[in-house]
Amino acid sequence: MKVGYFVETPVEHNLTGGVRSFLNLVEELLKLGVEPYVVTSDEWAFTDRLKELGVPYLASKMFRPFVGVTEHVRFEREKYWIKTLINNNTKRKALKWFKENGVELVHINSQFAGIVGSQVAQKMNIPYVYHIREYLEEHFGVRFYKEKLVENYIANADRVVGISKAIQEYYIQRLDRGVDLIYNGIPYGAENCYACGERLQGGVVNLAITGRVTPGKGQIDAIKAVELLRDEHGVENICLHIIGYMGTDSYELALKDYVREHDLEKYVVFHQFTNNPAQILKDCDVGLTCSVAEAFGRVTVEYMLAGLFTIGTNTGGTPEIILEQETGLLYEQGNERELAERIYWVINNKEKAKSMLQAGQDRAKTCFSIQATARNVYKLYEELL
Repeated sequence: MKVGYFVETPVEHNLTGGVRSFLNLVEELLKLGVEPYVVTSDEWAFTDRLKELGVPYLASKMFRPFVGVTEHVRFEREKYWIKTLINNNTKRKALKWFKENGVELVHINSQFAGIVGSQVAQKMNIPYVYHIREYLEEHFGVRFYKEKLVENYIANADRVVGISKAIQEYYIQRLDRGVDLIYNGIPYGAENCYACGERLQGGVVNLAITGRVTPGKGQIDAIKAVELLRDEHGVENICLHIIGYMGTDSYELALKDYVREHDLEKYVVFHQFTNNPAQILKDCDVGLTCSVAEAFGRVTVEYMLAGLFTIGTNTGGTPEIILEQETGLLYEQGNERELAERIYWVINNKEKAKSMLQAGQDRAKTCFSIQATARNVYKLYEELL
């Protein structure tokens, strides 16, 4: 089974959740006999990993057809046509490469991978799968430059896959068509699955929030919750670790200004993005998912696997992972006071919290395994071919 994949290249060339999810998936599909041919924009850490796996790839510039939700499209018109010309060049290269290698099906890894894959599949008259891993507007603050055109390409896919029930239901309504549900799967082993008994042992309670530093990830909720814990509950033995890409945008600077102006340097530590967050998580106790609308929440499962107590927002796909009062706690996104109360409960109910985080780790292993995800994707391929 020969499958052509289109995978996004993040602007900062980091192994983001969507890219790591693809790498995990393709490793398992290789074991099932899939021959992957991957198209991506650049040579970077992602292609290094493909080389290690022995996966052939084509690195050719592709631009994502997005504008900010508040931007007027007419200011982007010239850029759009230049990007389209470059994308057409990649389309020609991919078309030739796929034909030479007998590719039978195209799989587009996310909406960030653009629409070139759809165009190539249609030109070759072979089926294509569109994998939706994100809320564009709600979470990333972007939309397609030509929304109707792009959504037609997605809607005309032979199969559309959503990574949570929340995404599935959202796009069934938006695209007016069926959407398959296949949860993200995450591998676990000694490198990312730690003993739950090591958590909440006393002393400083370390909180972690992982993900790109943007308004959609809600880091401000976590910072303000720590401030409330200090000021209203007298909690001093607490430290919040913010782990994510540090750019120079106004949101990141505003967070750092807030920490400095409110004398929170002792309680909040900023870490640069890492491709292996488990190395920091192994020394933490509580994992926070504060996103406005997380499509699935890979990082939430990573918290669970690492043996952390998980607290997340009651939006998007997060409630499908965290079962309230069973495997963690939920709070209303944007309500830092409620988040502070949830953290305070953990600090004062450590034994009960330990049993819940053990249940969380068990759930992550059982319900979100990469092997199950790969089997479901492979079955979908079989049905299409």
